[in-house]
Amino acid sequence: MKITVNAKTKAKNPGVKRVDVTTFEVAVSESPINGKANKAITSALAKYLGVSSLDVQLTSGHSAKIKRFVIPDDCLPTWSQQSVLNI
Repeated sequence: MKITVNAKTKAKNPGVKRVDVTTFEVAVSESPINGKANKAITSALAKYLGVSSLDVQLTSGHSAKIKRFVIPDDCLPTWSQQSVLNI
């Protein structure tokens, strides 16, 4: 599954919000220095989707606010796949 993330760093209220089927807003408290924010965004997204952070791969947008991630479909829980498809 390909996911687009609108990243917000140095947020006062960290969290994940689903915008549509494959788009999320992820807010983290970390600063975008030395990849700390990317790691936090990856972890938050993995936790939200119920997968290991090792399965969430950042494919583009390493230094941008709009990021693209790929998660293998076989790693997603059944309920997550259904909820993504039913939105």
